[in-house]
Amino acid sequence: MRNLVRALRVLTAFCLMWTIVLVAPPTAAAAPFCGITWGSGEKSRWTEPESVIRGVRAGQHDCYDRLVVDFTGYAGQDFQVRYQDHIFDFLTWQNITLRGGAYLEVLLDSDNGQFADPATRTELVDVGAYRTFRQIAYAGEHRAGSYLALGVRARLPFRAFVLQAPGQPTRLVVDVAHQW
Repeated sequence: MRNLVRALRVLTAFCLMWTIVLVAPPTAAAAPFCGITWGSGEKSRWTEPESVIRGVRAGQHDCYDRLVVDFTGYAGQDFQVRYQDHIFDFLTWQNITLRGGAYLEVLLDSDNGQFADPATRTELVDVGAYRTFRQIAYAGEHRAGSYLALGVRARLPFRAFVLQAPGQPTRLVVDVAHQW
């Protein structure tokens, strides 16, 4: 009888241990920040004819900073957003010096629409108080389309997508997370 009680205690302890392991929630370190699972790889979409850039703006959110590019023209907008070691300026034919530890190149299948005042093309939007964005610049046009350069604090996860709504301009949105 004594061996049976001992065996039941060991079996109960073993079952309790596995119940804790299987049911316990993951640690906070394993959970992505704000539920963000975007990654830092290239994001792109190539389907539609070109349109015209109407304006560039930025905003701050709890978990990310947001770049918005407004367009006129066709309903869809093609783009490619990716981290680069250097951003080339097609206006000066030199690399752009941007603030920040990492650089996102935003290629748009569009014309600039003369939205960028030459005096402010290196500072399209004031992002001085932003957590992640450091600088937004216009990098000119080339065969593939128009280029924007986004200096960010570090190489962080981002997403890029197009917003379309009836009666509203088409918008490209680029969100860059505040942290991994």
